[in-house]
Amino acid sequence: MLKKGVEGDVEDYYDYFLDLTVKLGEEEEFAESWLEENGEFFDLINYESMYYFYVEEDTTNKQLCIDF
Repeated sequence: MLKKGVEGDVEDYYDYFLDLTVKLGEEEEFAESWLEENGEFFDLINYESMYYFYVEEDTTNKQLCIDF
């Protein structure tokens, strides 16, 4: 899914991570096992520069996403 976001498929990227964020916040058992298996991935998706890019830039511009 991260690859899709990087390639500019931002709508799917947002939907996936919004759903994941809810599950991590509401389902403690799921969150513990997911974080144990995906700690490095969690750090990557919470990378500050990436967060600000997706919040501040025109993410409908797929080439801009790819270049980032």
